[in-house]
Amino acid sequence: MRCFLALCVYKLFYIGLIWVASWLLPFYSESMHFGVKSWSMGGEPNWQSRFATYDAAHYLYLAVHGYKKDDPSCAFYSLYPGLIYCGSLLIGSPFWAAFLIAQLSSLLGIWFVWLALAEIQGGKEANRCVIMWLATPGALFLNVLYSETVFIGLLGGVYFLAAKQRWGLAAVLSFFLPLARPVGLFMILPLMVFAFQTQGFRWRSLLCFLPAAGFAAHLGVFWFFTGNPWEGVEAQKFYSNHPSIDHLWKPGEVVEAFLQVRDFHDPQNSAMDRVLFLLVLLLLPAIFRRGSFEFAWVIGLGIVPAITNFFLSYTRFVAMAVPVFVVLSRELGNGEIRYWLTVAAFGVFQLILLFRHINFLPRLFRRFAGVENGERIGYWGLTSARFCSKILVLIS
Repeated sequence: MRCFLALCVYKLFYIGLIWVASWLLPFYSESMHFGVKSWSMGGEPNWQSRFATYDAAHYLYLAVHGYKKDDPSCAFYSLYPGLIYCGSLLIGSPFWAAFLIAQLSSLLGIWFVWLALAEIQGGKEANRCVIMWLATPGALFLNVLYSETVFIGLLGGVYFLAAKQRWGLAAVLSFFLPLARPVGLFMILPLMVFAFQTQGFRWRSLLCFLPAAGFAAHLGVFWFFTGNPWEGVEAQKFYSNHPSIDHLWKPGEVVEAFLQVRDFHDPQNSAMDRVLFLLVLLLLPAIFRRGSFEFAWVIGLGIVPAITNFFLSYTRFVAMAVPVFVVLSRELGNGEIRYWLTVAAFGVFQLILLFRHINFLPRLFRRFAGVENGERIGYWGLTSARFCSKILVLIS
């Protein structure tokens, strides 16, 4: 229970951090707000817009308007917008429905991960592993209006049930994973490994294929709304890198994409994404020694997304490969200084990404590209004056 209360405090702190940063830091990109889908749907930006940048606006749009043929929003999976729609019927606001669903789902998911780790290796080690995981830059997306919040709620439940040797219930819950995120389909492999290790092959082992049934249900949603079950797959053409399972068979193109580094962090050519991928590769032997279930989990949710998306937004995707950060925590366990320095470095990078995310900045300094030095100095001077004036309001 103390862990759950600590996680509640963490959630409240993070929400407060976003609100304070949104109020104090006037960097919001209005060009992005009016140039792509945003909340509230082409209107003037407000405080809700800070919580609903990038993909979040698509989920809110889908909750209000549903799927339509040849709509780029069809690339986003259906569980989260469906839950938002149902929640908005109860409370009357898509934004607040999305907010509450995201925060409660991720809170429960993180707690379930902690319970699973405590069952496997004890509460003290579970604390260290969860701290390392939540510090990683991609853990930002466990606190905003993204489908990762719902996905981790389900994934944490699957992990907890597996740790309790309730693989049948874990398989049933995994049905919903592909409805939240496409990589949920790849949880078939770790479920098969776990089932075979615990009871050998039986007819009940076919439950491991329930994620495939969940993906079929996802296709059914698109068939119902658009008349084309593959509308979501075809909508990937609207986005850079054109995510596709076919990339698994194109190693040359994968290597070429890996070498395309043009920025510290942007959605497509990020140095941070590549560094995290190398970290996962270096930890694979240690993950394999930990257990084949965790190893298969990392292959499905840590390696496959990198290749199929050509490393697009990998910092976000790798946060779902929880065993990576569990093993990293244990590998650094012999030196407390190394552990806390790594946590601190991850935390700093997460704060940088949070700043970028809530301000709708594709690149952290994109706003200043092509601006002359004099104009840049004037802009920073005006921004500093605004910041100081808000600080004075707070303390007066």
